[in-house]
Amino acid sequence: MLREITPRQFRDWKHYYELEPFGERLADYRTGYIVQALYNIARDTKVHREPLPLKPFIPAFGEYGDVVGDPMKKQDWQEQKQWAKLFVRAFNTKD
Repeated sequence: MLREITPRQFRDWKHYYELEPFGERLADYRTGYIVQALYNIARDTKVHREPLPLKPFIPAFGEYGDVVGDPMKKQDWQEQKQWAKLFVRAFNTKD
């Protein structure tokens, strides 16, 4: 596609993207908002008083952790264990 468009068309598409973002990254944010809402609605408010922010629900791929390009922090095993415990507590309900 890049071979078939002019520099002006490319610039126009770039400006359009700045006004109306599109693509997979935006889809990740849309899905993240839904999952965040579901999680925060279903959480035990006695155990987890504050709702979780959006960032944990947005997948981070590659070198950067989010759209603005902050370097993605690598998790150590203690942080991974903490997140695993959080999700187990959130979804482990008593019958």
